[in-house]
Amino acid sequence: MPFHSFFTVVLIAAVILLILLAVISFGDIAAGIRLARLFSLFKCSPTRKTGSLWIDEKHRKWSFISADRLYDFSEIESYDIQLDGVSLKMKSEYLRAGCDAAELTADGNRTFERIFVTVLVKDKKRPYVNIPVGGAVQIGSKQYEKCIRLAELICSQLEIMKNSN
Repeated sequence: MPFHSFFTVVLIAAVILLILLAVISFGDIAAGIRLARLFSLFKCSPTRKTGSLWIDEKHRKWSFISADRLYDFSEIESYDIQLDGVSLKMKSEYLRAGCDAAELTADGNRTFERIFVTVLVKDKKRPYVNIPVGGAVQIGSKQYEKCIRLAELICSQLEIMKNSN
């Protein structure tokens, strides 16, 4: 009889895990569907997707997975990669200047909970937006390197859009 109870517990745990995975996947799928509808509402269609950044080069519009509107290329003022709210530009400038700020020089086994690209836009109500890139990654890990490469790729796309005005 103990075999049946063990099997039942394992089966219930597997079902719960599958349900959690379905819910998480559905959230990503739903966000993509919502963004596709947003583009179609403005008779646009994304011609390029870089991570969660979607771009319509023909109509000069862009948005991202968690956005509630489309932005025009001309609305981009500047952008920066943020690791838990610490700017990579600021970190490199502080280190070049010889500053020894603890939160900027802390390396080692540090884990970042959120990596995103912050874009300053010409919008008085919401002057910046955060494009999610990744999270819960440790410095030096392959996942960290992958997230940083994606963030840099998003920044290069933003630079192309900004300079196309």
